[in-house]
Amino acid sequence: MRKITLFLLGMMLFASSSVFSRAFDGTEKMFLRPLAVNFWLDASAKVGFYFFNSTGNEWTEVTHIVGADADQIWGAVVPAGDWTHVIVTRHSGLPLSWDNKWNQSGDIIIPATGNYIESFTEKIDNDPDNPGTTTTWSSLTYTFGTKNTGNWDDTTTWDATFDESNWFGSDIATGAPISKHIIRSAHQVTVSSEASAVEVEVEPNGKLTVSTGITLTVTDQISLRSDDTGTATLVGNVTGNATAYQYLTPLRNWYMSSPMSDAPIPTDYTDPSFIEYYDETETESTPQYVRWKAATGNYEVGKGYVVYPGIGTDGYNFDFTGNLNSGDKAITLTRTVKDSEIGFNLVGNPYPSYLNAQDLLDDNSDDILSTIWYRTKNDDQWTFPTYNIFGVSTGGENLDKIPPMQGFWVRAVANNVELNFTEAMRMHNTTGTSIPFKAPAASLNQILRLEISSGTATDETVIYFNPNALDGYDRADSPKMMNNGTTVPNIFTRLGAEDLVINGMNTIPYDTRIPLFVKGNAGQYTISASEFSNFSTGDKAVLIDNKTSLQVDLSLDNYTFTISEGEVTENRFSVMFPKSGMPTSVDRHSAKNILATVNGNTLSVFANENEIDNEISIFNSVGQRVITQKVNGLKNDINAQFQTGIYIVKLNNRTAKVFVK
Repeated sequence: MRKITLFLLGMMLFASSSVFSRAFDGTEKMFLRPLAVNFWLDASAKVGFYFFNSTGNEWTEVTHIVGADADQIWGAVVPAGDWTHVIVTRHSGLPLSWDNKWNQSGDIIIPATGNYIESFTEKIDNDPDNPGTTTTWSSLTYTFGTKNTGNWDDTTTWDATFDESNWFGSDIATGAPISKHIIRSAHQVTVSSEASAVEVEVEPNGKLTVSTGITLTVTDQISLRSDDTGTATLVGNVTGNATAYQYLTPLRNWYMSSPMSDAPIPTDYTDPSFIEYYDETETESTPQYVRWKAATGNYEVGKGYVVYPGIGTDGYNFDFTGNLNSGDKAITLTRTVKDSEIGFNLVGNPYPSYLNAQDLLDDNSDDILSTIWYRTKNDDQWTFPTYNIFGVSTGGENLDKIPPMQGFWVRAVANNVELNFTEAMRMHNTTGTSIPFKAPAASLNQILRLEISSGTATDETVIYFNPNALDGYDRADSPKMMNNGTTVPNIFTRLGAEDLVINGMNTIPYDTRIPLFVKGNAGQYTISASEFSNFSTGDKAVLIDNKTSLQVDLSLDNYTFTISEGEVTENRFSVMFPKSGMPTSVDRHSAKNILATVNGNTLSVFANENEIDNEISIFNSVGQRVITQKVNGLKNDINAQFQTGIYIVKLNNRTAKVFVK
């Protein structure tokens, strides 16, 4: 019979020549593309592998894994044994046997490598033109891609594919090597036991966490991808060759650092146009750029660099290659120069993960000021987003998580102190989006955030109140780093000789003028309160223009003003928090207005310095003068038993309307 003839032929071939015998352990799979013989598969067909050698044989059923039509891939676990040949068979049903065979291939020699019969020809009985089978072998490996957040070892975390197009459940993806793991955007995978992989790719905004004390060993390459939506992050220890990418837009500076221990600095400056570092020890301070030096060799761990992508108009991925940093790191800071830039060091996040800025400041509070500054250049203008240890920030949202590959400024309090980075500071962004600066957690701070705008450029300053802050200069305050350029204004407060971008106080100094400083070229500007949060009901922030005597409740209005050519503006403005009470309701944009508030039986009138000794008059709603009092200071409290109603307050040619409840 045909089945016996085939089997005997196989044994005779093996006996008469040296045929390779391949050992299988009972877990490996062999794959098949049955539609290479395109009529083999119909609704009732069963496909089998018939394995044999000189002493034994075994059937196994081949089942569909993925694909449709000519792209189908089927597979089966190879029975344990040392097999020399395989025959592909088609049957009318189960069990697989020669009796229910419909079609078959000829004897296919099993190669030393390869697990995929990509194509084969059918053996046709008694056909002299087709005496055997032609076979094409290749190798299939799985690519795993996440289908959700989960554990590395959990099959429900992954889908599998052979071609990164047709995907199937990883629970059936056994018996062949996994050549690549892809962690998709917005998915987080945790490695909680020792693991290895050939290649790992983490897509932009994807997250990989390796538990403490565990190592993920990558034998080929791990890639951390980036695009205009964000960057992949990794927390924990991964060994192996790595490439970390950071998407950059051109024609502006970026402050960066390397997440590698041995990444080389490019020597070809076609793009980026240049890479430089800042040398705080350079004694010359002019010209301004003299402290910037060309970077060569390898990137230094924890050091910040300025990168300028100057070619083209589209964004591109800047890359670092080497071995990823893990474990605690430190960099030595200097404080040597004898000018306003003393102690400023450009450093950088040394990890391929976010860095908790609060922990960094807390752990290094003895060696650096309580502030970090991010500096950026756009349209030829520099600005300084700032974050302080009390969780207060200016110049941008979401600054409490230092992004991977982000450079930033710190200020050393002494020479040769160390800035320490620890594994405990590492984290992923969990806010759902990945942008350079991340949001501070909610706090008990009462925050007044003031913004000045020229229409094309803005600057911010913050006045805030925290019970742990002092009213004198302390770690709750952040020095101002002035914006350079011709169009970016500056707004700040001052304590002693120190200009402050963030001014932290213990309690609200009600009815006290806080000097507010602005600097800008001639032109029109607007001051607004972009944040007024956590204050008590009735609290107000009032901007006082000392030049025009105009007082504006910033909770209700912005204030637009003009700076003249050559005008000195440093003492032009003040901010005041009047004691809780009903504010005036007259037109706040009229220079004739005064500010008056009522708190209980006390009516407070706020005057200018040139109005001392002038007369305050208060009229009731029918025009009767009920009180007259001389101005004896900038704040004048009038105590009286006011009846409920509307009162008009007049000081010289300025008036206000107040409501007494």
